[in-house]
Amino acid sequence: VETARKLEEVNVTVNLGLWNKPDWEKMKDFVERMNDENEWQKMNRAGKRLVDGLGVKRVADKIQEIL
Repeated sequence: VETARKLEEVNVTVNLGLWNKPDWEKMKDFVERMNDENEWQKMNRAGKRLVDGLGVKRVADKIQEIL
């Protein structure tokens, strides 16, 4: 839950609550936001800033170090 809150703070995702008690109003707002291309682009850029895409390479490098 804490991770979801932090990701929401940096505009990477929207915390919709726990799986068994979702915030349906927040879900509705999120769907509306994602229909706005500018809002979608903002979230997309925030996610790309968070993830560099090199995780698989780092894992492979570590495996090679071990072997």
